[in-house]
Amino acid sequence: MPVLEMGVSRRSFLKGVAFGAASLMMGSSLLGCTQKPEEKKPLKLGALLPLSGPSSEGGNRMKNAFEMAKDDINSRGGVLGREVELVYYDTAGNAEKGVTGAKKLIEEDKVFALIGLYTSGVALAVAEVAADYSIPMMVTVAASPKIPGLVKENPERYKYLFRTGADVTHFTLNTAPFVTDIVGAKTYYYVGQEAIWSKALDKVFESYLKDKGVTKVGNAFVPRGTQEFSSIIADIKTKDPDVVVASTVSAEGVPFAKQYYDAKVPVPFIATAGVLTFEDVVKKMGEKGNYVCFMSWCWDVPFTSKTRDFYRRYRERYGYAPTGYEDVRSYDGLMVFAEGINKAGELDYDKIKEALETNKFESVAGFYEFDEGHQAKWGEGLLTGVIGEWYNGEARILWPDNVKTGELVKAPWWRI
Repeated sequence: MPVLEMGVSRRSFLKGVAFGAASLMMGSSLLGCTQKPEEKKPLKLGALLPLSGPSSEGGNRMKNAFEMAKDDINSRGGVLGREVELVYYDTAGNAEKGVTGAKKLIEEDKVFALIGLYTSGVALAVAEVAADYSIPMMVTVAASPKIPGLVKENPERYKYLFRTGADVTHFTLNTAPFVTDIVGAKTYYYVGQEAIWSKALDKVFESYLKDKGVTKVGNAFVPRGTQEFSSIIADIKTKDPDVVVASTVSAEGVPFAKQYYDAKVPVPFIATAGVLTFEDVVKKMGEKGNYVCFMSWCWDVPFTSKTRDFYRRYRERYGYAPTGYEDVRSYDGLMVFAEGINKAGELDYDKIKEALETNKFESVAGFYEFDEGHQAKWGEGLLTGVIGEWYNGEARILWPDNVKTGELVKAPWWRI
């Protein structure tokens, strides 16, 4: 009996050891299939922003939004179970720096994709780098029509290039109601940056407004960060338009608005987004911020179920309101890209491309669908914006009617 008992015990022990070893090996194998060591690492994304220079105000707002989006994504389980990590590079609004930064992010930091891009010149230069490396790139701000044009003209080379930022045509559609409906203008003057997107916008505005019976009587272009506008304001007074359209969206926006106010130009101007939509910036202008009209791509109104919650959380985190474009479209860009990856179900660029092309994404500014140029579409039920006016540091929304909060307050010196 002892021998038998011993034999049974030994066999049982050996079986147990064999079963345990097999189970351990099987468990390790299964673990390896579901969670490889590299799959535990954060997913790196390279963010190219102008954190210095004349566009830094917008660039730092983009960074704010990317940080919020990253935290939101990671708090919800990340991308395919992996946390998102952002690696920033300051382009200073310079195309050469943008190219250098893109190559560094790809070659040294080993990022999975590129996001951001504020100025169109930088975006177009970086798009070539992204295409050379066959890496995804999500443009969240730069507005040149040449960006989706790349995809349309050469869909294979630029197949991973997408934009959640608006196109210049969308800027026109969203700003024109101020000219045609609110002011009822028959003539206008255009002031813009010496920039690809701004010059393209000038042409689109001219064509669109001409069809509406509104004639351009003059235009002027200035470098980003320009501080002196006396000669341009004098020309505006001489040309005597009914309204002025200003794409002075960077550091030059504030001195333009102040000098325009001081000169008591007899007609209103509208800023096509940019620094004059920044609540904290306008409040610092004091009375010279009064009567500044603006177009913004989002506001603290219920565009979607996510809009007002984002505005609340952004204010709590940073102490001031979002701009409605630089930050909102950047937040949305990262959120949409992350959701596209999760819908693809794997880190395969072609599968992610297909997911972005075939799905509709709800975010802060509206609902995102991409056209054949991988441009986020504009329109009711998708993405539209607002037209507003500042007075005593507060904004009233003038358009569209479904979110309107007030009427245009006319400056005493306007003739309209």
